[in-house]
Amino acid sequence: MGVQPVTQRRTAVIPWLFFFCLLGFAGKVGNLQLAGEEAHWTRDTLKPRRLREEVVPARRGTLYARNGTPVVVTVDRKAVTANPQVGRDSAAVAHELAGLLGEPELLLRARLAKRRQADGSPNFYVKLCGKVPLSAEERLLPRTHRYPLQNDECAQFPGVYLSTWHERRYPLGSFASQLLGRIQDDGVPTGGIERFYQDRLAGRDAQRTYEVDANGHAVPNGYAREVAAKQGQSLVLTLDENLQTAAETALAQCLEQFSPEFACALVLHPPTGQVLAWACAPSFDPNHVRPEDIASMNNRPVTYVFEPGSTLKPVVAGIIAENTTDWQSKRYDCTGVMQLGNRQKHCWILSEKGHGHGPQGLSDGICNSCNIAMMQFGLRLDARVLYAGFAQFGLTKPTGCDVPYERSGMLAPYDTWSLQRHADVSYGQGIAITPLQLATAISAIANGGKLMRPYVVSEAIDESGRRHPIGRPCVVRQALSKTTASQVTDMMVRVIDEGTGKSVALPNVRVAGKTGSAQKAVNGHYPAGHYICTFTGFAPAEAPRACVLVMVVEPKGAHWGSEVCGSTFKAIMQEALLHTEIRPVLTAGRPRGPRI
Repeated sequence: MGVQPVTQRRTAVIPWLFFFCLLGFAGKVGNLQLAGEEAHWTRDTLKPRRLREEVVPARRGTLYARNGTPVVVTVDRKAVTANPQVGRDSAAVAHELAGLLGEPELLLRARLAKRRQADGSPNFYVKLCGKVPLSAEERLLPRTHRYPLQNDECAQFPGVYLSTWHERRYPLGSFASQLLGRIQDDGVPTGGIERFYQDRLAGRDAQRTYEVDANGHAVPNGYAREVAAKQGQSLVLTLDENLQTAAETALAQCLEQFSPEFACALVLHPPTGQVLAWACAPSFDPNHVRPEDIASMNNRPVTYVFEPGSTLKPVVAGIIAENTTDWQSKRYDCTGVMQLGNRQKHCWILSEKGHGHGPQGLSDGICNSCNIAMMQFGLRLDARVLYAGFAQFGLTKPTGCDVPYERSGMLAPYDTWSLQRHADVSYGQGIAITPLQLATAISAIANGGKLMRPYVVSEAIDESGRRHPIGRPCVVRQALSKTTASQVTDMMVRVIDEGTGKSVALPNVRVAGKTGSAQKAVNGHYPAGHYICTFTGFAPAEAPRACVLVMVVEPKGAHWGSEVCGSTFKAIMQEALLHTEIRPVLTAGRPRGPRI
């Protein structure tokens, strides 16, 4: 009798349970209808499903010369990929594609047959051709699936997809190739501007996540998310196209005549620090890199450290003039040889003419490139003062130019200098610097003693066309007083008018210059016949618009700076002076296009 009420109560509760379950289900369905099913999909809820994630590289920015010529561009190329899980007649597909792509049929067949990965899991992706020939693109378009993966009933080749990717091209070939750098096939920049400004040029890649079926096809109306790409910024360089071409042409002629190990040339604009030309030889074409081009990719203006020899003498003269009061009246007799401790130091003229220069003042020491005079003047200075002077010219640290892998100069601390080392650095030996450091120091003399930070990129252009300044004239410090810089300039003018650089004189233009020929150190020694020749200078001397440096390493048949580098320096300087005015890329007020 007592059981019946309990049974009745249970029977009464069951309908209510069904009611509440139905009510909850109806609420869920209604919520999905109102909010949309996709709003309830997350990566976590879709873990049991198949998701595919892809990164689509953003379009890389263009590099322009200062006059607006594109020197590095991005072009669209096609690639063919396949899903081995789709389609069964891989032999027929491989046969058809081989004719279109120019790829070996057996290789394509093997790739299409690779249905499993190394761990045994299904393989949904193989690359059949990374660079589709342009002639084959139009014929492939109606016969393949589009990318990203979609079911396409019209495709003749099931599971074969045509995708777009970006290829870096260099329209001017080897133009400034070491400075610009290059992009490898994997998209990684190897050096130069491409590497230094990677974050600006690369932009932000697109991110795609979508649901695929068992065969790797995108599920219609399935889960899909995409974060749009942001195009990379374009950059405007300070390089002048005509001047760069002239520098490269002159270097090529130098290589043909003297067969050196390598050579480089730099042109700076002294008032601003802009790099107008940056040439290296031998060079290479980034569009067609060969195995033998590896050595030519070295960006030697910032990676090669050498003893500059006599081209450093104007810097030493400036330090001496800045720190002594009687330098204009002081004379030292050059007999061609000087006893220093237990060693003898020689002047170059002794081996050439069998005698010394005779009495030499500081200006004479620069004009005639007298080693004995420069050593005598240098030894008058305390080692600490001479070292500090080199530091003022930026020779103990990298210049800070916007290129990667820049090395610093090598100069032992002054308190470790022996008498021999002190004498050596006074005429450009015993100190090692980069070509860019030397060019920057000589530019400081041209610029009234102001040391400028060199730069290669002047501005960036975003995808909307807005311009953003990057490089700007920056005074690092006053390396010399304006008066001293003017005095050293006059010494360098004498080099061209009456000294070792007469071969590069230009009509109606005062050129300030300095020749150099230094022994090349090999494993800590100076073997005979190994030289580094340099020529550096600026013009017009009274209002310099260009500072040029030419360096030639181990020339054959000659070893004097004037003979090896003179004609190259002259050709580059003549081209530089054709420009009546070198203007900044951005002028005051509204930004304008790149120009000279």
